[in-house]
Amino acid sequence: MYAIIVDGKVAEVSAELPPAGAMFLECGAEVRPGWTVDGGVCAPPPPLPEPDPNAIIDARIEELEASQHRAVRELLVLTDSAAVAEARARLACTESAIAALRAQRA
Repeated sequence: MYAIIVDGKVAEVSAELPPAGAMFLECGAEVRPGWTVDGGVCAPPPPLPEPDPNAIIDARIEELEASQHRAVRELLVLTDSAAVAEARARLACTESAIAALRAQRA
């Protein structure tokens, strides 16, 4: 097998000898496009980092905080006492949900 090299990476793997002028290395069948080449040795790219387990929680907190800001804005413009009480209850519920999510973060 031959690995055709472009910009220090394997661009293509072929069983046939590459055309004249192409930069290539002999390689094993396990080599894939995207592998890096350093000192004439093909190496797989480093593994992707593990996803942040807190990313989902953080996204939910941001979503709740946005709804919390909406509730505060509504509270500031409402004059009906029943609507104000409902907005306050919603705000308290949102704040407790945010606190619970923050407690779950690793």
